[in-house]
Amino acid sequence: MKKIVVIFVLFIFVFGMAFSNDVEEKQNKPEKPIEFTVSPLIGFGNIASATYLKENWTAFTIGFNLGLNTKNGFTFMLSEYFLLNGKVKATDYPVRYDSYVDGYIYDDAVLNLKGALWEGSALFGYTYKNIKNTHVTAAAGLTLGVGFPKINKINNSTEHNNDGFTHNITFVNFGLPLHVGIKYFFTKKIGIEASITEVLSFGMINSTNRLDGFYTGFINGFFLKFGPVFRF
Repeated sequence: MKKIVVIFVLFIFVFGMAFSNDVEEKQNKPEKPIEFTVSPLIGFGNIASATYLKENWTAFTIGFNLGLNTKNGFTFMLSEYFLLNGKVKATDYPVRYDSYVDGYIYDDAVLNLKGALWEGSALFGYTYKNIKNTHVTAAAGLTLGVGFPKINKINNSTEHNNDGFTHNITFVNFGLPLHVGIKYFFTKKIGIEASITEVLSFGMINSTNRLDGFYTGFINGFFLKFGPVFRF
């Protein structure tokens, strides 16, 4: 995964520098009243739940941003991304059922998670454009997330046997995203973008196989993403 990220960054840098002569052309043209941007992005995501198993999920993230910017700075964005697989650190996880005590044995655990979680945000904000070739955006809005991942291994518990083990999860969250992003344009139409999004949300999790129940509570999401940006 680290090699993919390094190659991705180098590709963006070389591709942008190859067309850097277009920057002077941009400076001589009046700004469009409305511009659109498209950004395919990769990065890192973390979702932490204080209610359900006190879990902390870290995963690779891939997605895109679609933006509309007006001349006066008003910005509307659609941000769509997926968290893929990863590890979950869970506190007091039910590692096995004990018939002698007629209940679960609980332990802190590191879990292998397979599957994806989709997060989509509609954002409204402002883009500051008074730095040469640079756009800085601050925005907020609404987020909806849905996922159906599966826990298929408990890594560090001596109480648990992983043979044939699965734990299916249905995950839904709804909340407030706070977004800050910066774009630097090498050329008239091509640049690089980095962004941070913090999501404060209310989540609902319905799990099967090992736990039967419906859990609700506060969930915090943090996403760091980067990639090329294309302007139209």
